[in-house]
Amino acid sequence: MNFTINKFFEKDECKSIIEFAIENGLPFSYNPAEVWDCRRIYNDEFKEKIVSKLKDYYNNNEFKLWFNLNEFDIRDVNISLTQYYDGRWLDLHLDSTSQFTTVVILSDEFNDGRFALTETPNQLINDCEKFHLNIGESISFDGSKIYHGVLPVTTGVRCALNIWMTNTDFKYKELKHKKSII
Repeated sequence: MNFTINKFFEKDECKSIIEFAIENGLPFSYNPAEVWDCRRIYNDEFKEKIVSKLKDYYNNNEFKLWFNLNEFDIRDVNISLTQYYDGRWLDLHLDSTSQFTTVVILSDEFNDGRFALTETPNQLINDCEKFHLNIGESISFDGSKIYHGVLPVTTGVRCALNIWMTNTDFKYKELKHKKSII
């Protein structure tokens, strides 16, 4: 299974990212029955900073990937802040529009909330490979081919920055259906 774990932010950066996302992100949901809170960030300057940081790390050999990022034609980027707490979780799924998904953990005062990965369709989340990521660490993979999810958070709040990149003509658009839990 092709994935990598890298350091993306320092601890002090994580707090400012959370604050920015809460202030500037828009609540959204694909499904009103979801058990996760999410804010999508449409700010182009913020997206450019995140992608630039990723590319700089990669070109300085500080960010390892299973493919050559310089040959990946990033056509569009979608960034969201997710928060899980009180047993909230996210079942295994594929990102139909992301060929390069990166999830960066932004908080550290929570229990469980491990990230799960598998290439096996219909596998139970508890039977997958699970990863505990520290604050500032990221996990990157092809979200359109590797099933992924988040185990329930038992205490505290797990915040993560989710970055989806596409090398297709798909364009991420602002969703009309929103929820406001955060």
